[in-house]
Parts: sequence; structure tokens; C-alpha cells
Amino acid sequence: MIVILCNTLTRMKNYLLFLLSLISTFAFAQSNPADLKSRIFDLTVKTIPASNLKLPFQSIKIIDARADTSIIGFRRLNNIAANRFNKITIKKGIQKGIEDFYNGYYQGNFTPNGKVLLISIRKLWINFLPREFSLPRKMRNPDLQSKQDIYARFEYYIGSDDKYLPMQRLDTVFQLTSKEDFNPDDESDLPYFCFTLENMIEKADYSFINELDEKKKMTFEDVAHYNEAANNLPVLKDAIKTGVFLTLDEFKNNQPSIKLFKTRTLKKRTFNEITDEKENVIHHYFAYFDGHDLFIYTAPLLTANHVTKNYSIAYRVGNSFQLYQSHTRTFPQRVNINTPQNSSSQTGLSSLAIPVIVPSKETFSIPGQLDLDTGEIF
Repeated sequence: MIVILCNTLTRMKNYLLFLLSLISTFAFAQSNPADLKSRIFDLTVKTIPASNLKLPFQSIKIIDARADTSIIGFRRLNNIAANRFNKITIKKGIQKGIEDFYNGYYQGNFTPNGKVLLISIRKLWINFLPREFSLPRKMRNPDLQSKQDIYARFEYYIGSDDKYLPMQRLDTVFQLTSKEDFNPDDESDLPYFCFTLENMIEKADYSFINELDEKKKMTFEDVAHYNEAANNLPVLKDAIKTGVFLTLDEFKNNQPSIKLFKTRTLKKRTFNEITDEKENVIHHYFAYFDGHDLFIYTAPLLTANHVTKNYSIAYRVGNSFQLYQSHTRTFPQRVNINTPQNSSSQTGLSSLAIPVIVPSKETFSIPGQLDLDTGEIF
């Protein structure tokens, strides 16, 4: 009877281990973030702009000149299922959705003068998880913590009759801190994103709009062609060359400095080691391509707690590259510890459960996109 019971327990243990291995594989064997399902938002706000706001143009036109025009970020579904994400997009598409939002929101603030504000969006990305990858100093100081970061780079043109004058460029990061009255997890809209879009209009400088007739202007086709040139990079035009790219510039120019290399996994370590043909360790590199997969070096960009890998497989999506970053975070967890206690019973000892706080770890993968301008991963 005891033998049968032991065999049953062994089979149950093996079965549980098998199920855990399947769950682990499902959770961490990530592929292309482009395969994630999309969550479509309709840009609406409950407020209206100030009545005394006067915009010196009649309408707003948008060009989405980003490398990937399909999404504006990734969003984790909830805090429990850390590996479940959606791609974030906008009803009618990014370009049309933002253009309609602007023209509807500011319809009472425009000036009927026939002028058009043309905006070329070069960067627009929502980071829903800035706390996960925050610098230690930022993590320790609640005043520096952000619940959401939005990266925006807009280039402005003022024109009429298809003649546009380059005006200015705004390149900034909006950070949603605990002092801001916005809920980043609002399921009905994107409140802080809408706030960001409004700021990119209301904080722009239109002081020299009257100089429109005095300077050389560009056609809409000229502006579009200028923006297309930003994606005219060798790494986007040609097949990626095998080798190690030491810098971002080498990667963009598709010119690896080291063409012969090896990779090896170090025992009891959490990262791979790259060596050249002479077995010299390459300590700093941006990316490498082994002829089949492209790996982006992510360790310097993940500064919170612990990095489980120093590289991630990157996939081309449009004119951008997307990847999963493997991350392990440490958090306090309450557990009960059974300790023996004296007892007057016949057994002599009894156990007492004492709650204690112990460090626990959670490993998960976060989708991101490579910024080819800076090398940063959003």
C-alpha cells in the first residue's frame, strides 16, 4: 500500500512539473510583438478648450512620418497577467484619428483665414510601464516616479494653397506623475494621451505666422518626401549583414565592424558572451545578426532590479524593429513559516505559523520598439 501511494505521489509530482514547464514555455517563449491583438481607442475628451484660445489657422492636417505607423505603444492588460499585452491603436488609424480629434476639439478656436497647420509626427509613443525600467534614484523618490511616459516629436508647418513654411519642432517627453489627475488605466479612452496632444498644439509658437508670404515655401509633396528620407537607411533598404554592430550608426548603415564572431552562454550567469574570431570578448555592442536572427543588446537599457538576458530577438515591423525584453523584478511577499512550539500534549511539540516578509521574484517579457534615432527601446 505504501509503495502504491509513493508511486502515485511521484506520478502526480512529475505531472505537475510537466504542467509548470508548459506554463513557463507559454509565458516566456515570446515571438513577434506584431502578433499581439490590437486594442482600438476612440480619441474623445470630456473637456473643451478655453474660449479665449485663438489659433491663427483654420484647420490642422497630419502626416504620420513615424517608422511604424500602425500603433502608438503596448499596454499590459492587468497587473496579474504580466505577460499579456495589447497593441494600442486609434479608431480610423493614427493619422486620421488624430487629425479628426484636433479638428473636432478646436473647431471653436480656429481662425477662418484659409491657413493650415501641417504637423509631421516623427515620434509618438506611449510607455505604459515606466516604473518597470526606472533608474534606482527615480524608484526611491516617489516625486520622480511616473505612471506613464509619452514621447512626442512634432514638426510644424504653416501654409495655404498647398504652400507650407517650416515653422518649428517640438521634441519632448510627458510624464504622468502621482500629482496629475489622470488614470492611465482608463478603459474608455486615453486621457493623458489626449492631454499630450492638446499640449503639442497649445504650447507651439505661432509668433511668426505672418511671415508666411515672405519666405520660400514647400509643397505638401515636398514635406512628405522630406519625411520619407528619414527612413531611407541602408539597414531598412538592404538585407541585414551578418556580424556584430558596435554602435547604432553601424547598425543604421548596415556595416558591422566585426564580421566573424561567436556566442556562448556562461554557466551560472544570466547573459551570453560575444567573442570575435580571436576569442576576444566584445563587452559593448549594439546588435548582432547571426545570419538568421537579429539580436538587440538591451542590458544597458534595463536598469531596474535585474536583467535576465543581455539581448533580445528583434523583428522588423514596417520601418521599425520590435522585440521582447526579458525582465525580473523583486517584490516583498508575505508567507507563513511554521515553527515548532512547546506543548503539554503527548506529542511534546506543536507548530505555529508565523507570517514573515520575504523577497520574491517575477520574471516576465515586455514588448518594445527600437527608436532608430536614439537607439532607445520604448
